[in-house]
Amino acid sequence: MKEGIKMPIYERETLCIILAFLVFNLFVFGSAYGKEYTLDEIIGLAVEKNVELSILKARLEANRGRVVSARAFLNPEVDFTIGRGKEMRASVFEYSFGVAQTLEFPSKRFFRLKFAETLVEVSEKDIDYLLLEIKSRVKKAFLKLVLDKKILSVLEENIKAIDELVKAVQIKFEIGEVSEYDYVKVKTDYLTATNELRRAKNNVQISKSNLNSILANSLQDDFDVIGELIFREEKYKLEDLLSSMKEKHPLILRAKKEVDLKRYALQKERVSFLPDITLKLFYDSEVDKKLYGVGFSLSLPVFYRNMGEIITASMELAEAEYESQKILVEMSKAVNEEYQNYLSSYERAKTFREELLMNARRALELSKLSYLQGESGLLDYLDSLRVYRLVLIEYYQTLFELEVSITELEKLTGGIK
Repeated sequence: MKEGIKMPIYERETLCIILAFLVFNLFVFGSAYGKEYTLDEIIGLAVEKNVELSILKARLEANRGRVVSARAFLNPEVDFTIGRGKEMRASVFEYSFGVAQTLEFPSKRFFRLKFAETLVEVSEKDIDYLLLEIKSRVKKAFLKLVLDKKILSVLEENIKAIDELVKAVQIKFEIGEVSEYDYVKVKTDYLTATNELRRAKNNVQISKSNLNSILANSLQDDFDVIGELIFREEKYKLEDLLSSMKEKHPLILRAKKEVDLKRYALQKERVSFLPDITLKLFYDSEVDKKLYGVGFSLSLPVFYRNMGEIITASMELAEAEYESQKILVEMSKAVNEEYQNYLSSYERAKTFREELLMNARRALELSKLSYLQGESGLLDYLDSLRVYRLVLIEYYQTLFELEVSITELEKLTGGIK
């Protein structure tokens, strides 16, 4: 019976160490370098790294603290004094003890609490709007990178086709089947395509840098993104967009909350002059008597009734109402204008998808077949190749413009359903 060859112990240990090292590099360094990110992952990172958002969240927590303060009741007061008195040469202790509780007018606490709660809601709308801004900014930069990658892919395919054509034409030129002009022409097209390819690669790097800068340069230099430029068949309606804007856009909702805030501020001023009643319980022990009982005190609004503050608050309320109307008009105008850009991009993308792209591809196929069969010249084929490349690039640019327009509409409406 044959015995298997046994590996020495030190060799087995060395092999295990090498395998462990390879696995460690695969999972640790492999995950850190060259990672591909989806749009949602990029947006999540942008939200996480945004300093302004952290500031707004801290402000929100501060305003929530104001709600706690507004909800609190006034503390009672305790008064205690002690001293020594004399009666008929006798020395005795005298003391007094009292408890006072101020009862705030109910409307004061109510409107103070409403003011603080509305201030929290205003802060929440500030955060919602910033999140919309971050998402829009990141998505546009992400789409630009996807576009540049698409253009790079088209130019890489184009350079391959022209390179094969150069090799074929060079052979034919050497045996005298094509003219020097055709040979020089195809080499010129190859050099032009090479320069375009270099420019496209540089554009990809620039777009990566722009996207990474939004994320505070937290990504590795060789990161990549996963995304496509697609044509959305569904066509949005202007009335639906305007309705969505009025219902849920953070700026409009914030303006409404700002009106409520100023209204509660006015009500606070209107009731602030109303007197608070302070109830007292007291007990006095003096040399010759003891006294106990109840009492109350209040200030009378005779000379000052807070009229200056009331007028100021009234005007601030009116200003907030006008500002709310102004924001609604401006937002509606912005949605209408962007919707026209959306319609234009939609129709152009549809034309490219249903007609131009198909025709350009078919023309290229026929031109190539005709050239190979000797029915047409090299220049006709090169021209068809150039036209197809330009149509394909312009199609991707149109899809990019359509996606950017949809992104802008999402920002202007608070999100498209």
